[in-house]
Amino acid sequence: MNEEQLEKLRLGLCIAVHLREQGGDVDAVLACLRHHQYFQSDCIVVLREMDEIDLGEAKRIVLLSPVWRDRLSEHETMVDKLLGEIEDEGMELDG
Repeated sequence: MNEEQLEKLRLGLCIAVHLREQGGDVDAVLACLRHHQYFQSDCIVVLREMDEIDLGEAKRIVLLSPVWRDRLSEHETMVDKLLGEIEDEGMELDG
């Protein structure tokens, strides 16, 4: 991650904290970040830092949010494709 990306995430975190202080909920934060061209992965990082939650919970919240629901099918397709490629290569995933 380069300095420009880190600065964007810092700004996103500032925006998120400010919105929360003004009474905004998670969906308001995510909607604002998406409006400002933040990616899903950026939103996951910001939410994780802001709420001090683990990565899995942050992913679940972002991916299932109304703000990002339109991308859920695309995300699931990508994961299925990746898992298929791993299986085709004969690799095994722990867990």
